[in-house]
Amino acid sequence: MNNFRFAKVIAGVGPTLAKETVLSKVINMVDVFRITLSGGFDDNNKKYIDTIMKLDNSKTILLETRGADIRVKNVVDIKVKEKQKIEIDYSEYAQEHEKKLFLDAPFLHELKVGQQIKFQQSGVVIKIKSVEETGSIAEVVQGGWIMQFDRALFPGYEYDIPFLGERDKKDILRGLEYGTHIIGCSLTRTKHDILEMKQFLASKHAEKVKVLAKIETKEALINFKEILETADGIILIFDKIEKLIKEMKLTDEMLIQECKKIGKPVIVTFVGKSDGKSYTLLNETQIKKFCSR
Repeated sequence: MNNFRFAKVIAGVGPTLAKETVLSKVINMVDVFRITLSGGFDDNNKKYIDTIMKLDNSKTILLETRGADIRVKNVVDIKVKEKQKIEIDYSEYAQEHEKKLFLDAPFLHELKVGQQIKFQQSGVVIKIKSVEETGSIAEVVQGGWIMQFDRALFPGYEYDIPFLGERDKKDILRGLEYGTHIIGCSLTRTKHDILEMKQFLASKHAEKVKVLAKIETKEALINFKEILETADGIILIFDKIEKLIKEMKLTDEMLIQECKKIGKPVIVTFVGKSDGKSYTLLNETQIKKFCSR
């Protein structure tokens, strides 16, 4: 039997959707509102939650952690062209800069000349040309718009960042204060990551908050069953694991059925695909495919 009618609609909240005039038109169609901590929990996030609760206080708020990833810290998009040189530097905080690129990567000065940096949503690729303690120079390999708070990937370079850092802890506590119901754990690797999150929540008397594991890496797929047993639910990031699933001789249906077998919710999410020129979102046929599993 097609169980499409049991599917829940989750909407990511941003500046446009958070406007009360816009939100009031869609709030009855949305079951869960997702707020990401990629840029930290700021006053805007508080306003988003306040607006949602004002319109309908029965709605569920999902707070998605930053996780052990690296983000662009510029609060404006930056346009770059192929072969252009651009200065990049480390910053933990948001920066209003249009010419210089800031990343919250404390290891920037350790990168070797030739190391590529790829920006996930933007599709832009840059390559390190020179490295200094005070900043580095990169050359653009593939141009486009580097989007604010985009995730930066470092192919072939392994860095060690805690799964649950101090900044994530502070942001989560602020989110709990304003009414968060679910925590989505980005870049979950093993069941120990989920246990660490649950222990942290319990230490803050928030053990009733549900913890979902985001599956977006090969390591997470390898440890899928133990993560599923430990978490309260799963978020499958198919944009990132689609190729890995095929390489590991798995299928999306197998993963979804594993969740259903033990009665845990599974969320399927697509952030869209970019070729540097256009941005493609999930279409209706794909939505029905996953909702009928």
